[in-house]
Amino acid sequence: MISSYSSHFRIDEARKIFDNMSQRDIVSWTTMVLAYAQIGDHEKSLQFFQRMLLQGVDTDEPTLRNVLVASTHVGTLSVGLGCFRGMLHDHGVDHSLFHYCCIVNILGRAGQLRNAQDLVEGMPFSADATAWGILLSCCAIHGDLERAAVAAERVLEFDRREAGAYVSLANIYYTMREQEQSSTVSSS
Repeated sequence: MISSYSSHFRIDEARKIFDNMSQRDIVSWTTMVLAYAQIGDHEKSLQFFQRMLLQGVDTDEPTLRNVLVASTHVGTLSVGLGCFRGMLHDHGVDHSLFHYCCIVNILGRAGQLRNAQDLVEGMPFSADATAWGILLSCCAIHGDLERAAVAAERVLEFDRREAGAYVSLANIYYTMREQEQSSTVSSS
């Protein structure tokens, strides 16, 4: 019932059913974490995850995946990193490329571009165009042209026709040029 209501974006009804349950298991908790994530209420999704852990309910890969995605959207570095670090040791869930990409995104959005790049380069498996593309996007947000050029080059190694890499680099160059012109005009 919770899943049915939440899949139709009737979160209030889903929440009432959840609140009235005499016993909640990992499925009901995960469904609520996902329900709030699906409607874009990532903060509430993370709150449900925290409540779930406080209730002593162990978690699984789908729940952790949703928590990482929610952490990316909310920008909660500590929650995302804590979740990532505890996946294997606390919950027995192996890290996948998806999980690494979420952490690269969280670090990058937080402006920790060096750490994000180190993570991409140090993954226990080969980074793909998605991982490098996430780093490229974060570099574009923060105007890090040097790191963006490296990331774009790696994206293009996978697919020379990847227009997003070219567009991101062009936007960064344009923004930097505008900033240089603006600072030249204001100092005159």
